[in-house]
Amino acid sequence: MYIFFRRITISLAVALLLILFSLRVSARKQLSAPSSSDDDKQTASVEGTVVRAGIDEPLRKAQVILSGRDDKDRNSRVAVTGTDGKFMFKGVAPGSYDLYVDHGGYVARSYGEDSEGKGAAILTLVAAQKMRDLIFRLQKCGVISGQVVDEDGDPMPGISVEAVQRTTRRGKISESRRFSFQTNDLGEYRLFDLPPGQYCVRAIPDYMRRMRPSADDLGNVETGTKAATDYAPTYFPNATDISRASTVQLKSGDDFSSMDIVLVRSRTYKIRGHITDLTEGSIGGQYSLVVFSEDQQPVNVQGIVYPKSHDFEISGIPPGQFTVFANGSNEKGATQGLAKVEVIDADLGSVNIVIKRRSDVRGRVVMDGKAALPKYLRILLRSSTESDFSQRESDRMAILTWWMSLTAPMRLMRPRNARNVI
Repeated sequence: MYIFFRRITISLAVALLLILFSLRVSARKQLSAPSSSDDDKQTASVEGTVVRAGIDEPLRKAQVILSGRDDKDRNSRVAVTGTDGKFMFKGVAPGSYDLYVDHGGYVARSYGEDSEGKGAAILTLVAAQKMRDLIFRLQKCGVISGQVVDEDGDPMPGISVEAVQRTTRRGKISESRRFSFQTNDLGEYRLFDLPPGQYCVRAIPDYMRRMRPSADDLGNVETGTKAATDYAPTYFPNATDISRASTVQLKSGDDFSSMDIVLVRSRTYKIRGHITDLTEGSIGGQYSLVVFSEDQQPVNVQGIVYPKSHDFEISGIPPGQFTVFANGSNEKGATQGLAKVEVIDADLGSVNIVIKRRSDVRGRVVMDGKAALPKYLRILLRSSTESDFSQRESDRMAILTWWMSLTAPMRLMRPRNARNVI
């Protein structure tokens, strides 16, 4: 009997101990588990609304993208607005972010941008910050449409049409392409998703289509004589020079139709010359030619380089000033040379493009205040004597990018006769 009561006592004691132990563990878990209020104190939130500019009508299905800028977190989060145009990001870690809003048919906007697309800013969030009532007003894009025809009024299919914005810099008119489209079988084009601004429209025939003879030239086809003129890039309605092109002031939601372009024929000439490659390994090198106009636009022409002699010939050049680039490649890598020419009223001959040996530039990059070097660093080498276009082309060809560790020093190659540019 004694043994029986002793076993019962021991079993009850063990059960009591197990109950007390489980209660203690549960209490510890409750104490260690973060509450929602604790989470709110450690993270931030971003809320706002996307509306249509001018009428503040909510925009649904707008994509709002929050992208981290810090090295530790470069992930992106996406929110899609509902019928009320609202979006929300919760539990955002403190740091620096890009906030970007996009919607089909509307001009995309970044955080801080104004109606002209200026003033984009970095969104910096701190712990427990609650950013509310952000408003993104998106402008509706514009549309320009029409038809491209030849001098006889016949439609021209397969023609590239561009919407071009004109700007004036240092007294010269320059342009930047905004959108491009090819005409359909009826010669029709439609340029859409254009942000508000001042535009002119340009049609650019490809090389083969520029060779299409006019009615006046058809009599020469039987004798095998090539047409003396080619179609030139033509601005609306029928100008070959951007300074004489008609412009359109496109406002939010505008739709300009019937902007028909009549292609203009222009007398064209040839540029002949020779490529002199002074680099090592130039024997057996292959070259291609690219021509840019004075207003920094590529010219759609045909150029050929003869492999053995390295002589070249470019056809279909209209009057004007141009820069001819010769791009080469050999066992030592890519090479490039250029020549500036002016075509007036005759073919050009004896144009020499010299590709020189490249120099090395050496230097060292240090941070003020003994700060650590950034993980990613880009070095630009820019000419101080060439034109703006040549500078931009040099930037394209000479951008030097290194992937560095945080502790590795940066050294750049330096030519013997160069000044310290770092």
